[in-house]
Amino acid sequence: MKIYALIQSDVWRTKSSYQFLGFFSTIEKAHKYAKENNLFSCKWEIFWEEYTVDCPS
Repeated sequence: MKIYALIQSDVWRTKSSYQFLGFFSTIEKAHKYAKENNLFSCKWEIFWEEYTVDCPS
């Protein structure tokens, strides 16, 4: 199973500026959340990181 972490950063992507915004099941849901909350701007960058999670049966 894949999950996506939505992260906001300054335009230079310095590690100290990272802000975790949540985990999402799809990139589309993460993008929709960012749009609905006006997280895009010329001073900030939004990106996501993909993680694989093993779910025991």
